[in-house]
Amino acid sequence: MDQQLLKIIADFYQDLPRQGPGSTRATKWALSRIMEMGAIKNVLDIGCGTGAQTLILAQETGAKVDALDRVQDFLDVLKAKRDKLGLKDQVQLHHAQMDKLPFEPESFDLIWSEGAIYNMGFTYGLKNWGKLLKPGGFLVVSEISWTTESRPQLLTDYWNNNYPEMDLVSAKVRLIEMMGYSTIGAFALPEVGWRNYYEPVSQRLKDLDGTDNPVLQSFLDQIKTELNIFKEYKQYYNYFFYIMRRPD
Repeated sequence: MDQQLLKIIADFYQDLPRQGPGSTRATKWALSRIMEMGAIKNVLDIGCGTGAQTLILAQETGAKVDALDRVQDFLDVLKAKRDKLGLKDQVQLHHAQMDKLPFEPESFDLIWSEGAIYNMGFTYGLKNWGKLLKPGGFLVVSEISWTTESRPQLLTDYWNNNYPEMDLVSAKVRLIEMMGYSTIGAFALPEVGWRNYYEPVSQRLKDLDGTDNPVLQSFLDQIKTELNIFKEYKQYYNYFFYIMRRPD
């Protein structure tokens, strides 16, 4: 990604509570679906952002958590939160790319990624991130998915251009099982998870719209289009948590 655009993204999102749709309740619910919680000692949070879910993972599991993101500004915000909660020894931060993970195979009992696997692609994430799981380990991701078989062509075209791997939940579950995982469950993100994300984003748009920076304005226009698409067509898609397990 162009460094100017990466900086624009960092500046836009780093002071917001979330960098994508989600909620504390949804994170905790997904965690509650994992069996043998007490056996989880090592967790990897991929695309952690400023850590809305990272700190929940640490507090709920008591495990050592490695949190990774490509945006250093996000990690700086997470570091301040972590240190304030006294979790410095428990949560380790890593500035790295999601396709160049600096860890040994079979290092983690749980790999977590909320709203970030689309950067690599769902298939890529399942294939490559899964190598870092210990036998019997869990992979939990939230992924945007269709909720209906039929939908307006404009909406289909929009998401085909932005994320060609978007598919029905049933198709995602089939893929999970084709790739050798067992499916623990899949559940939809409650609408409050979208509000948690889009309400602060909408306010930030109002503050910045009309800038004389053409790269920034292009980015803002893309966000506005995304917001309008959601308002008009949200009944056709949602984020889903997919909870899966690598065989022993």
